[in-house]
Amino acid sequence: MIRNKPARFLGLALLVAMCSISSNAMSQEDCCHFKVSEKHVSVDEFLESCDVTGKTAYGSPPYFDCQSYILGVVDSFKSPSKTVGSKQQLCIPNGLETKDLLEVVWNDYRNIKEEDYDKMIAPVSAANFIYSALKKKFSCHQKNETK
Repeated sequence: MIRNKPARFLGLALLVAMCSISSNAMSQEDCCHFKVSEKHVSVDEFLESCDVTGKTAYGSPPYFDCQSYILGVVDSFKSPSKTVGSKQQLCIPNGLETKDLLEVVWNDYRNIKEEDYDKMIAPVSAANFIYSALKKKFSCHQKNETK
């Protein structure tokens, strides 16, 4: 047993260093080094990540996660703020699961005719497409817009 403080500290520091080295050696790849560019995450990249959950380590961007992405879009528009006005707000009922939101997005995607794909899907970011699909279903102003 180590009784003096300097030796105990040195032993603890050595243990922490060894754990850090072994955990770094065990990780497959560092996270979060994807460079932001003018290229956006496409609708196809987003939907593909939903089909291969947990297998996107080597995708572009790496470790892209369908559920986290859609929840990020929802969080951005669920409550009004200084950057998102009340007209852009989404009124999504409590209790819906991510799979329910994803089904709304998939349905919107399936309803696009093949000949319209190049003008309606290709140039649009996944975030914009998700927002647009959810806005059609969960607009806070639906009653006023249908008058």
